[in-house]
Amino acid sequence: MEYNKYFPVRSKSVFIILFTGLFFLNTLHSQSNPDPLLRNPWIDDVIEEETRFYNRLVNLLSGKKHSFTRKDIFGRNYRLKHNGEIIFNLNDSYFEVMPDSSQLDIHFQEGKTLANNGNYIEAIRVLKGIALCNRIIEKESIKDKPSNYEPTTQLLNSLLNKHNHRMKEIDILTDPYGCSNQDSTSGKKQVTLESEAFSYRLNVDSVFTFLFPQNPESISGAESSYNWKITRLVFRTGGKRKYMEDDFENEYYKSRNNLLKPGSGKIIFVIGSTFHFSNMVFNKDNYFQLWDSRRGLSAQQMKRIQFKRVKKESYYSGSFVFTDETGKPNTILMNEKYFLRGNKGIFLFLSFPEKSKEYAENAWSRIIYSMNIR
Repeated sequence: MEYNKYFPVRSKSVFIILFTGLFFLNTLHSQSNPDPLLRNPWIDDVIEEETRFYNRLVNLLSGKKHSFTRKDIFGRNYRLKHNGEIIFNLNDSYFEVMPDSSQLDIHFQEGKTLANNGNYIEAIRVLKGIALCNRIIEKESIKDKPSNYEPTTQLLNSLLNKHNHRMKEIDILTDPYGCSNQDSTSGKKQVTLESEAFSYRLNVDSVFTFLFPQNPESISGAESSYNWKITRLVFRTGGKRKYMEDDFENEYYKSRNNLLKPGSGKIIFVIGSTFHFSNMVFNKDNYFQLWDSRRGLSAQQMKRIQFKRVKKESYYSGSFVFTDETGKPNTILMNEKYFLRGNKGIFLFLSFPEKSKEYAENAWSRIIYSMNIR
């Protein structure tokens, strides 16, 4: 009865098979030592097959599944091995996100996998986001540094050193970077965006989707006296969907010469930035004219779309009429704020349909309140 206690019927059957297999292996091995001229030619193949069979039995007896499929906070699949190791797969269902501060170990493995597969831009974006999350956690907590702090720093520096001949492309495509986290006051989810190049940090509601660019030309350019760049986030009021990699290009090229083409069901948040490298013709009072020019807002165009702008205490408010694909006119409201310090300028722009005014105005207030320029 003691034997049955420790070896149930199923285990006994497997044990008998295993014992028989080992006996057969031993028999074959004893036959494999004689003079090679006397050895049967098939013995080596059978020994190899029996060895594989034995290994499979050992795995079966261990009673452990090698890995389990799990979903991260964004619904993306990863595998968790029985020893705690995380394996991130870059399959067809993968999409890029801002790292979430509650799952940084998973995001670190995501960054490693991206780097190992040659996706260095995406890997750097993830790692910069993790580093930002770590700084936020450190500031709001008395805990020790997160366990991924040093590995993240080392891998990020390694990638930057390895691809230092592409720093211009990296700087354009990986700045600003972001971290999804919980607001310490309201407890609501938000995305913190930070720019190292332009020394700002701000928070946007988590309902906004960051459009990750793949092509520097789609978001930046150079003029005779300044360089410019835009970052774009979208909140589809009719329902949220996941953006694929080329969505930034699709959205932006529609409005390459006119950023005021939001569509009737979207709230769009744009961050524009400029770096001026010659005597500036703009100051804090007329800096908005630079972005009017970039958006194709000539006097004739303003009249055609019924563009209106009113100066408020610290920003501009206005509206314009957008005609959609069906020919239906839609009144779009907007808020704008401009910063110009030294040779760097920042432009914030939020456009939204009239039906979303209450939410959009509150979201704008939160953005402006959180804006911090070092």
